[in-house]
Amino acid sequence: MLTNHPIENYLIHTYQQSHIPTVNTIAETYGEILFLSFAKLIQKIHWDPQDIFIDFGSGLGKLCLHIFLTQTIKKVVGVEINPHLYQQSMTALDKVKNDFPDLFAHQSMEFHHQDFLTFNFQEATIALIASPCYTQSVLNQLGELINQSNLKTVLTLKPIATLERLKFKKIHPLECSWDAALCYHYA
Repeated sequence: MLTNHPIENYLIHTYQQSHIPTVNTIAETYGEILFLSFAKLIQKIHWDPQDIFIDFGSGLGKLCLHIFLTQTIKKVVGVEINPHLYQQSMTALDKVKNDFPDLFAHQSMEFHHQDFLTFNFQEATIALIASPCYTQSVLNQLGELINQSNLKTVLTLKPIATLERLKFKKIHPLECSWDAALCYHYA
């Protein structure tokens, strides 16, 4: 499935080449939003050059990589608690720095190995919460933190009951590695 656009081809190749680790139960619970579905989703967002995107539970870093290579924004941040997934995202980041060094002149991308409930994301403006495995308790805690943040847009695969500052805007259908899913858009 090659396209006429070199960045899209790079992303498609990256999506296909990444390996999901099978350590412990990661392979049993890890899944991804498919490339074309995510590409359609991010077209529905108003991006500003000063935006800072954060992915809560960034896994292998593919969605962060996608945003970094296709959007002109200030910064892309991934936060992942699993050390194996985090390490693979750092490997991907090193590859992008090597393959596209000029992109880092005006924007940045970083990954953090940390629990996102303890991560300071006050500067972030757009967030993705793409795991359907997060418990309602975790989502409620995250919703409370988002209420105190500067986020202007939140995309999540599960509704967040405690999210009060941002209002529900729309549901976007997504294709994922495990099945179809719904993405709840708050703004």
